[in-house]
Amino acid sequence: MLIVVAMLSVESIYYAPCEKLEEKSNLVNSNEKAEKNVRKWCKENFINGWSLKHARDIHSQKQRNAERMGLRVTSCGDDMLPFRRCLAASFFLNAALKQPDGTYRALSSGLTVQIHPSSVLFRMKPECLIFDELVRTNHNYIRNISRIDYLWLAELAPHCYALKKLE
Repeated sequence: MLIVVAMLSVESIYYAPCEKLEEKSNLVNSNEKAEKNVRKWCKENFINGWSLKHARDIHSQKQRNAERMGLRVTSCGDDMLPFRRCLAASFFLNAALKQPDGTYRALSSGLTVQIHPSSVLFRMKPECLIFDELVRTNHNYIRNISRIDYLWLAELAPHCYALKKLE
């Protein structure tokens, strides 16, 4: 979860190939062979190395803070269920339900939103999701989204959601 917190704290780690002029300032600065391999990998995969390094630094900082507080940080491994439940508990105010026309209704605001076309979930259209970012253009797009079970909202945030409100 700390990795997700770190990644959400930086701008997108992806960059468009047309940004070649900014490439040097965006890549991790190091002369070591390993760092050169990282830079090469970032370039080949259109990853903004600077944002990735910044996210890594934030992750390290959050991990040190958790250790100082005596918190145990563990990974859920390949089991995404506890991870998605944690996201739902954290982003419950940014939950949205699919509407009959394929758009979504943000539950806390009632705003009609759509999944951003760059999302891997764009074509899947899950019934319920949480999001981190709202981008207002001609449409209200949501980004950084995860599919959740709508029943989790009443369980994880009963002070905000009752089952009757979700239906």
